[in-house]
Amino acid sequence: MSALKYFREKANEYHVIAAGSLLGTLLAKPKSYPAGQVNLIEVYPLFFDEFFAAVDEPLYGYYTQIKKGQQIEEIFHSRLLEAYNYYLIIGGLPECVASWVQYKDPQRIRQIQDELVSIYENDFSKHSGKINSGRILMVFRSIVSQLGKENEKFIYGCIKEGARAREFEEAIEWLVSAGMLNRVYNVSKPEHPLKAFEETSYFKLFLFDTGLLKHMAAIDNAAILLKSDYQFKGALTENFVLQQLQGQFEAPPSFKAYIKNRQPQTAIRFSKRGYVTDGNITNLPLYLAAMTSKLV
Repeated sequence: MSALKYFREKANEYHVIAAGSLLGTLLAKPKSYPAGQVNLIEVYPLFFDEFFAAVDEPLYGYYTQIKKGQQIEEIFHSRLLEAYNYYLIIGGLPECVASWVQYKDPQRIRQIQDELVSIYENDFSKHSGKINSGRILMVFRSIVSQLGKENEKFIYGCIKEGARAREFEEAIEWLVSAGMLNRVYNVSKPEHPLKAFEETSYFKLFLFDTGLLKHMAAIDNAAILLKSDYQFKGALTENFVLQQLQGQFEAPPSFKAYIKNRQPQTAIRFSKRGYVTDGNITNLPLYLAAMTSKLV
C-alpha cells in the first residue's frame, strides 16, 4: 500500500490497481498511508443483476427492460424466480459464479464455498493483530444460529453462554471493517439522517454473501429449488435483500413500524409475489431487489 504513493509521485504514467481483502488493514495502523493519492473502491460480491447477466444473457435482456409499474408475464416471473433461487445457492462470489457458468455443477460450487470458508477462517488468525482471533472466529461461526433464531437483535449469548458485549465488540468491529459482516442498526426514529438516531446497542449482523450463508447453514439445494419451506428461509431472504440494497440506499428502517408511524405515500415490500401496487404499498419480486432504485 505504501508503494502506491511512489507510483503516484514518481511513475505517474502507470495505471496501478492493488486488489486485496483489507483484512486487518484498517485496524493494523500501517506506518505509511498514501492519503489523497489513492482512490479506494469497495468491491462487493456480484449483485443479483450482475449474476443474472453472467448466467442467462438472453433473459437478462428482458430483465433490464422492466419498467416502473410494468406487469410481468407469469412465464417470465417464474423463470426470474428460478434464477433468484439459483442465486441463493451460488451467491455472488466471482469464483462460484464463473464455475457455475462453465460447469453447471452444484458439487463444484459446494467445494469452492467450503474452501472459501476455510480460507477466511485461517485469515482471521493471520491478520487480526492484537484482537483475539478466537473471538473473531466465534462471532463469525455464530451468524447462522443468530439468523436462524430470527432474533430482533444480535444476542451475545448465542456466541457462548454468558458472553458479554465487552468481550466481543472488537471482534465484531473487525469483521464489519473487513467486509465479512454487514451490520444494521435499529433506529429510534425513522427520520433523516437515520445515522443520528441509531441505537448502537441494538443491531443485527448479516453475512456479506448470501450463497456463502446458505452453504454455512447446510441448506439442501433441493429445499430451495423445489420451493419447499425450510427453517432458514426467512433469514436467507433477509440477507439477500440487504445484499441487493447495498450501494443503492443507506439503510432501510423497519417496514411495519415505518408504515404505521409515518404513513408514507409509497412503501416497497419484497416477496416472491408479482410486481403489483396495492394502495401505497408496492410489492417488488425478490429478483428485482437489485433494481429498486430504478423502479422506485
